[in-house]
Amino acid sequence: MAAAITAEVTAAITVVGTTVERTRNGRVHENRPANKHYVVGRRYNGNIWFGHTGHRWHGRWYAYGVGPCWIYVDGLWFWNPLACPL
Repeated sequence: MAAAITAEVTAAITVVGTTVERTRNGRVHENRPANKHYVVGRRYNGNIWFGHTGHRWHGRWYAYGVGPCWIYVDGLWFWNPLACPL
């Protein structure tokens, strides 16, 4: 029982596409780069970063942030593979 009380317990919470781990002592860890330099083509919490340019999907060009395939997370637009799978 004492070990369970002193052990640090984490819980994963999904907030607008961002996975957040909250510890018992209140610290928060988010799954994103600390320096905010995202890598083109890499997945971040299930969404894909394609930069500030657009993305071609099924022969159609989707400008950055325009259309149903983009999702707005933390001030940036990410490709949403749930809406438009690759």
